[in-house]
Amino acid sequence: MGVPVLVAIGEHDPPTTTALNRKAAGHCTDARFTTIRDADPLIQLERPAEVVDLVTRFLPDRLLDGLDYCNPIDYLGLRLGPGPGTTRATVMGQALPNSFTRVPI
Repeated sequence: MGVPVLVAIGEHDPPTTTALNRKAAGHCTDARFTTIRDADPLIQLERPAEVVDLVTRFLPDRLLDGLDYCNPIDYLGLRLGPGPGTTRATVMGQALPNSFTRVPI
């Protein structure tokens, strides 16, 4: 998939596990994965304000890091290169150096 993808689930979502959703996101070329803290499977009903905030940040490609209602964001399937950005991202759970930033695919 050549467009950015956001995968967000409730932290306590037994039907679809964190590992399963992270793996699905990892198959996309430009994905972000997170869990909403202290939320169950129906995050859009249980935590609508947080879901709206997350999506409205994601759509214009604003930073998603440091949101108090989310666990750390995993940036999956990204091609990385050196640049001026200081986004602290993780790829497959590994922290990236601050000297790396996202580049268009």
